Amino acid sequence: KEVVANLRKNSTIHAPLTGIVTARNFESGDLFAQAPILHIMQINQLKVKANISEQFYTSVKVGQKVSIEVDIFPGEKFEGKVSRINPALDAATRTFGVEITIPNAKERLRPGMFARATFSMGEREAVMIPDQALQKQTGSSERYVYVIKEGVAERRRVEVGRQVGQQVELLSGVEPG
Repeated sequence: KEVVANLRKNSTIHAPLTGIVTARNFESGDLFAQAPILHIMQINQLKVKANISEQFYTSVKVGQKVSIEVDIFPGEKFEGKVSRINPALDAATRTFGVEITIPNAKERLRPGMFARATFSMGEREAVMIPDQALQKQTGSSERYVYVIKEGVAERRRVEVGRQVGQQVELLSGVEPG
């Protein structure tokens, strides 16, 4: 009786947290062998990890609101907040890491989903062109566009700024219109 009671006591496993089982590594009756038996995740709040261009390092703040979109729910936006900013930049990509926390009370979002994060960096008037209109000189970093002037295409060297969706900001080289 004592042995059976001891086996029952030691064969029941209680998780120290609540969540969803996302992986099961052992079947009933298997011997335990140093690997986790189950993987449990709490998904009522998720993190999105994003890499942002270094030029925006001073514009991103902890607590800043971020709009999140996922392909599985087209047209629907989820609100998140920046919860952590990596203090070091990646020298190879010239980006810095940011973690965004998203409330997920209805548990519609799942870990591993691909997401797009949109940060509001303020508004300003600017000349914007479709990104397909912007050309790059082979072998250099020079960028240019063609402007129609009196029926003739004229090449203009431009300096580019931010990219917003399919549009690129031009800082110099062309005037509005």
